[in-house]
Amino acid sequence: MSLLIENRLSADLGDGGRPIDEAQWRTSIHPNQRDELLGEKLMPRGIPQYIGPGDVNEAVEYVAFAYYAWRQSSGALPWLRKRSQT
Repeated sequence: MSLLIENRLSADLGDGGRPIDEAQWRTSIHPNQRDELLGEKLMPRGIPQYIGPGDVNEAVEYVAFAYYAWRQSSGALPWLRKRSQT
């Protein structure tokens, strides 16, 4: 499950969202997902026909479907940018 979705669901359930620890962060987001979400890498014109676990195409597919949620989630993209710099 996406960290964004997991954290937002937790917040919506009333516990304010769970803090995300470093190990969880490092294993949960593909570098291409980060780059594409932040606009540092352009997305391809179409969604890949085939994806493999952990490959670039999986990152493209995720961003294609999750980008709107990240943009609409207050503070999510600035959080991602800050988190990526550490």
